[in-house]
Amino acid sequence: MNTHAKSRKAFLFTVADGQMTPKSVARRLKPRPSSAVRKGISKILIGGRFPGTLWQALLLSALAMALCAAQDAVSVLHGTIVKVDKTTKTIVVKTTDGAEHTVKVPNQAAIHGTKDGFDGLREGSEVVVRSSGTGREATAEDLGDIGKDGMRVMEGTIEDIDRRTNTLTVKDVDGTEEMFEYTDHAANDLSQVVVKGAERGARVTVYYSEEGGKKIAYFFASGHRISRPNPLATSTADGTPTMFLPSKI
Repeated sequence: MNTHAKSRKAFLFTVADGQMTPKSVARRLKPRPSSAVRKGISKILIGGRFPGTLWQALLLSALAMALCAAQDAVSVLHGTIVKVDKTTKTIVVKTTDGAEHTVKVPNQAAIHGTKDGFDGLREGSEVVVRSSGTGREATAEDLGDIGKDGMRVMEGTIEDIDRRTNTLTVKDVDGTEEMFEYTDHAANDLSQVVVKGAERGARVTVYYSEEGGKKIAYFFASGHRISRPNPLATSTADGTPTMFLPSKI
């Protein structure tokens, strides 16, 4: 169990024991769940602490669902930018299924693959975005500009993984093996797309940059048994089309 999971578990047990007030519970709900979930929790919390194990169980269940909803809201998008709004600092990403996703890019968001940050994003650019929230509340946590001078994409099977050093080796369809170091955020992606203990042989898509002679993976997505050119993509560094990827992970 990772550190975040342990802290969430400890938090829920504290609530179940009746040791927290509604206000202290609200302060701990970060990232905040959707407005609909918050409204539901508020109804349960009205009246302060509830005596008895039944009410505590109901409250614990509601909070668990809220925390899970907040965590599950994180997703990875791969597509093409069709609109950039510098006034509101938002981009619209069109994915391969034709859906358009409006994502706000805050100042603290990490942008890889371009030295100009948000100003380096252009309409027609192929990007990968890790965002939290849904609909109008979608906010980018990390973003990568894919292309000849930006980030690259590799799809293959995992040959080896070392979670102590945050490294893994991936073999592509031609049998070429590449070793990657990956970030903590990418580690979270990996835990979502690969079953722990059964990593070897699992198909995965890696979004990475070459830095200081190393390949650094910033995003992971599920791999595919059949790959085909992405109609929205430009090209990879060697001029070949990038792989088709799911619109949302």
